[in-house]
Amino acid sequence: MVYNNNYEKKFFPKISKCFCCCCYSPDESFKYCVRIMTVVFFLLLIFAAITSNVISVIFMIVLIISHILLLKDVENLNILYMKQFIYIFFIYILELICNFGFILYYFFAYKYNNDYHNKVNNEIKLGTNKLNNFIFSKLKESELNDNYISQMVERQQIIRIIIAILVICLMIYYYLVNCSYIFDRIEDTNQAYTMKKIENGEKTEEKFNKEKEIQRMTK
Repeated sequence: MVYNNNYEKKFFPKISKCFCCCCYSPDESFKYCVRIMTVVFFLLLIFAAITSNVISVIFMIVLIISHILLLKDVENLNILYMKQFIYIFFIYILELICNFGFILYYFFAYKYNNDYHNKVNNEIKLGTNKLNNFIFSKLKESELNDNYISQMVERQQIIRIIIAILVICLMIYYYLVNCSYIFDRIEDTNQAYTMKKIENGEKTEEKFNKEKEIQRMTK
C-alpha cells in the first residue's frame, strides 16, 4: 500500500539524527533515543504515581505504550501504527505548553496581584503551601519575613520557567527528529512498493508479449 505523505512531510524539517546519539547510524540513533525516552517516561510515571497526579499517570502510560509500538512498528514497517506517535506526542507537547502557561500565570499573579501574593506568603508562614513547604520547612519562624519569602518564591518560579522552557524545547526537538525519521521510512517503503509494482508490471508485460508471440507463431 502506497501512503501519500508529501503534504504532511513538508511541515517537518529534515533532521538526520538526534544529537545525543549522533555517533550511530540513523536507524540505531532512532532506536536508542526512543528507548532512552521510554525509560524517562517510566521514571516520570513512578514519580506521578507517588505524587498522586492522575493526569500525568495517564499521559505517561499512553506515551510508554506509544513508544513501545513505535519501536515495534518501525521494524515491521507498519505505517499506520508508526503515525500514532506523531499525534500522541503532539498532544503531549500541547499539554507541556499548557502547563507552562499556568506557571507563567502564577508567576505574574504572585508578582502583580497583591491579594494572591499575600495569600501565598501567609500559607508559607502557616506551613500549608504544599509547593513551597519543602523549601521553607527548615527555616526558623523569625526568618520567614515577607521580603525573604517573596525573593525565594520568585526565584523558585523563575527556575520553574527556565526548566519548563528547556523541557519544551527538548521535547519539540525530539518530536521533530522522530517525525523526520518516520516520514523517511514511509518514503522508503513507498519507493520499495513502487519499484516492486513496476517490476511486476514489466514481468506481466513481458509474459503477455511472449504469449502473443507464441500465438502468432502457431498461426
